[in-house]
Amino acid sequence: MYLVGSNGMTEPLPISVVVRGKEPEWVVSDALKSKNVTMHVVGRVSINNNVMNDPDDMVAVFGDNHEVLGVAHIDVDQTASANEALVFLTIYNHADTPTELQVEYYDASRGKIHV
Repeated sequence: MYLVGSNGMTEPLPISVVVRGKEPEWVVSDALKSKNVTMHVVGRVSINNNVMNDPDDMVAVFGDNHEVLGVAHIDVDQTASANEALVFLTIYNHADTPTELQVEYYDASRGKIHV
């Protein structure tokens, strides 16, 4: 795109376009949070040997009936290399009973959910 002045001079204007998919509405319920039964996970997401480092990406953990038990965005340490993109995830549960977990990853730049 070019900006044209009144004197006919043109100046190129760089344009950066970022397209994102519709972000999933993954939210942990307040009722579940109030039970205060938690587990904390620090992890790194790698897909096809590529460390995912987009702060708009999300990781979610689900329990029975696809109930959201935890959700977090990728946290990128700006002072380190791209390999320092980590997820700091708090996983909630109803009680001290074991629950089978399912992890899903939302890739914002592709608008795709990986299970």
